[in-house]
Amino acid sequence: MEIALGVHCGYCHEGNNTQRAVETPLKETARQMMRMVADINRTQFEGREVVTCITCHQGSTRPTSVLPYNGEEGMTGPLEATGPVPTVKQLLTRYTGTLGGAERIANIRDVS
Repeated sequence: MEIALGVHCGYCHEGNNTQRAVETPLKETARQMMRMVADINRTQFEGREVVTCITCHQGSTRPTSVLPYNGEEGMTGPLEATGPVPTVKQLLTRYTGTLGGAERIANIRDVS
């Protein structure tokens, strides 16, 4: 979620990031969108995870493009971004942190 939406855990979660945040309309919209993504992958891609949050959001809390869904019309051209788009370095730093940091990644061993 951090990479797809360009936000930190605190955007939705409180405290140590494991507690559920107070229920809001924004959280219900997020749940609806996750159901939509799962439905698209199930019905259009035989269950393969082809479409993800980043497909439309691309690092922004607002989708930068809107794809057609359930007979709705898509949008031609990107939507106007409402906030700063993270740099590649910021995304990689967040991703590395999410995986436990560079040292932890360096200690991963191939067990196959």
